[in-house]
Amino acid sequence: MEDKKIIHSAPELRPTREEFEHPIKYLSSPKIEELGEKYGILKVIPPEGWRPNFSLSWDEFKFHTRIQRLHELNLRNRSRACFVEGFNCYLESKGLEPLPTIENLCLGVSDSYKMSDIDLNDHLNGWIKLKNGKNIHIHDIFLSREFRKWFYRIDEGEREILKELSTYSRFLLSVLKLEGVEDDIYNEEGGLVIPPEITHTILRELLKSPAALLKQPDNKLKLQKMRKRLMTSMRKRGGKMSKKVKVESMLTPPMESKDEFPDLLIDKVIDLPLTPDILAPEELEEACTICYRKDSPNSTLICDGCERVYHMRCLPIPLDRVPKYSWFCGGCLAGITNSFSEYGFEEEFDKMFSLREFQEYSRKWESELIKMIKNGEILNNGLKLSGEEVVTNKLSEETIEELFWSFTNGESYIPEESMKIRYGADIHNEKPGEVSGFPTYDNPRRKTEDDEYINCEWNLNKLPFARGSLLEYICKSLNDEDENEIMNEDEVKNKNQISGMTVPWVYIGGPMSTFCWHKEDHYTLSANYSHLGAPKKWYGIPAHDSFKFEEIINKIAPEYEAKQKDLMHQLVSMVSPDEVRHKSDGEVRIFETVQHAGEFIITFPKVYHSGFNFGFNVNEAVNFTLPLWIPFSIPAIKEYEKVGKECVFDTFKLLKKIYYDLNSAEGRFKWKNDTGISDEKIDELIKWVNKVYIEEVNDFERIVKDKDVIRLIKGMKNVSVKEFNEEINGVNEDEEEEKEEEEDRLCMDCKTRVHFKWVVIDMYEDWIREYESENRRGKVKGLTGLGIKYKDMESEWQSIIEKAKEESLKDGESVKIRRSSRKRKFNDAVEEVIKEEEDEGGIESNSKKDKYGKGLGSKEMYASMRALRIENCHFGKCVFCLRCLKEEGRKLSRSEVSRIRAAGRVVYE
Repeated sequence: MEDKKIIHSAPELRPTREEFEHPIKYLSSPKIEELGEKYGILKVIPPEGWRPNFSLSWDEFKFHTRIQRLHELNLRNRSRACFVEGFNCYLESKGLEPLPTIENLCLGVSDSYKMSDIDLNDHLNGWIKLKNGKNIHIHDIFLSREFRKWFYRIDEGEREILKELSTYSRFLLSVLKLEGVEDDIYNEEGGLVIPPEITHTILRELLKSPAALLKQPDNKLKLQKMRKRLMTSMRKRGGKMSKKVKVESMLTPPMESKDEFPDLLIDKVIDLPLTPDILAPEELEEACTICYRKDSPNSTLICDGCERVYHMRCLPIPLDRVPKYSWFCGGCLAGITNSFSEYGFEEEFDKMFSLREFQEYSRKWESELIKMIKNGEILNNGLKLSGEEVVTNKLSEETIEELFWSFTNGESYIPEESMKIRYGADIHNEKPGEVSGFPTYDNPRRKTEDDEYINCEWNLNKLPFARGSLLEYICKSLNDEDENEIMNEDEVKNKNQISGMTVPWVYIGGPMSTFCWHKEDHYTLSANYSHLGAPKKWYGIPAHDSFKFEEIINKIAPEYEAKQKDLMHQLVSMVSPDEVRHKSDGEVRIFETVQHAGEFIITFPKVYHSGFNFGFNVNEAVNFTLPLWIPFSIPAIKEYEKVGKECVFDTFKLLKKIYYDLNSAEGRFKWKNDTGISDEKIDELIKWVNKVYIEEVNDFERIVKDKDVIRLIKGMKNVSVKEFNEEINGVNEDEEEEKEEEEDRLCMDCKTRVHFKWVVIDMYEDWIREYESENRRGKVKGLTGLGIKYKDMESEWQSIIEKAKEESLKDGESVKIRRSSRKRKFNDAVEEVIKEEEDEGGIESNSKKDKYGKGLGSKEMYASMRALRIENCHFGKCVFCLRCLKEEGRKLSRSEVSRIRAAGRVVYE
């Protein structure tokens, strides 16, 4: 008889005291491995009496929370909302009325949203009424790709919107390169264009302007901090800056401790830019997104969606006149840049909780929820409480689970502002006594009875480096260790730790807070321990069904996943077990378990898992590895390369160390002793590691001999990793700066860790060389573009903005000011102010167009880059694996190739 059950229970393991002493050996036993492979998640209940004291202070331990809007986490709801926003941009660009939407769009697109006939006639939230009285969402029509079928199922008056939907869908499928359409791109003047993010490469972008380098997310954040601190320093000096200052005085804000920004401190007096020319990050956004220049204001457009700036001549298909209607960039038309596409949790950094305060918040939240249910205030839900729930004023686990999926699917909802769902996730404080909920030696509240738990290998601070754990190889080979069975706490601290992976993170759950579907980093195993509080619900999909689950995700939102290749690594998407069952025809099996205080949950390699909290609780999690993980190591980095996710550690270096150990008598003996695996299994691992390593070497040899790669690296200096590090660190040996190791280098394109041989292109040196060359020829004349003196900066900018608004209103656009028009007037006002200052001798004029982009200013660029280089000697050094370099090089001109040859180094191991 066919099994129609949606969810099955995961096994509970109850190891004996002897088995429990050695977690790696226990979990590596054939019986447990078989269970892990079949079910994906396992519950481990420690032997009776094993219960470490909770080590965090209820009042001193502080954390912030993230706000979770459950209906926005539903993947179908969010992909529909994203589609509607993109389609509305398209309609507005054609001069048509956009579809009306409610403010809470993710709720409005859910299947359970109640609408009147008037709403349906207006296509509210993207819904269309069929002739048979049913409703269908425009996103579902898009997914079917059968527009002709739906054409005859709707009323004749609705067909015009379907024609526009068909045209828009052609564009979207083409841009995202999804199956089912030809490869050509639909376009009409002022209409649809391919998003520049898809047609440009990283290296070519970096060669256009130093602004491309400064616009990298990490660099923008550093610029923002630097700018803020510089302004604070200048105000203290009355708007002046001394010729030599301590870097610390510029980089460290007065009200922040050094411990909060250790990477920004250099206590040495060195030369800095003599004027406050460090660019504000927002200035980078005011230049053309394509060429990074701020010239030609009369032919400059601002996207009516994302507000990014474009020259009409720089568009993939250039425009010769300003569009008649609203104008949107390709990214907004494709739904790549809207709020639902770039989705993330709202972090409330300004509100800190103690454990006691958050427990009370959770208690009040639960009481308010029960009150709302009793009063019938939970909208769109006919939930009735049982007699026991009414009497005890406490919801059962079954009721909470029903409500959780009802909220997540959009079937019912609660007031967002008064009933915020909060989760204290990914917490890693570094003060003694706040790192972990497990006992540690440095905890000021440590008790004598804690000692047995401090060195216990189930203590999550110890598990990643327990006997037999393969994460030990990130630091050194097993046979390089002493024969001591267990590392003490100091030895663990001295390891090269990976925060969130080998360093445990704490999770403070609130009622119905959730962790979304995901796999662990590098497909490793994870251990989660519940210290105290309410239970936590877990769902798991075994590795053998992971591909089928990913196919379901693609069926639900193919275009959404195409926009974000790493969607399922973002931990922001939920799909209910019912939908998984329905979409897979029962082929994907989901296993569930409920974790109570004092219990461990183990997730096995490549297992998708998710869940939610029944109420306030405190959990802790860390990653670890077993021998069974080794065959999953390469598929993990291959997926990372495909989706552009950063690798956390160097897999090939780890496999190389494992291979050497397994081939030594001492290492082989230690493996058998620490993991319990057989000689036969060890021989299989040796054979597998040898095979994949040889394959990687052969692939590398092919790419090294490739004629395009040879052409690109011709003339570049070849240096060993050791020479490269000595060269960099030698230049910066006086600075108290953490020296980057070779394993910390990631390819800018594929985000994988480079090995064997790679190229480092110093874009900082490339652009500084250009600047100094032009400066010697007299082409650079101080500040350009927005060269307003600091003391007048705020007032001048305010007057510019006000002037632009007044002129726009005089032109009759009192109801809606077109952003493109406003931009032109804004630039005209800027140029007028600059001209006035030039006439007064306030600033020097730079009438010639330079490579740095008018308005950004070469001097500001130089100062900003130099400050970032002082802060980090690796700023501007762009790493590319040879495979990605080849792909990048195909789109470079001869002059661009010459530049990367001059600025590049070939580094080899």
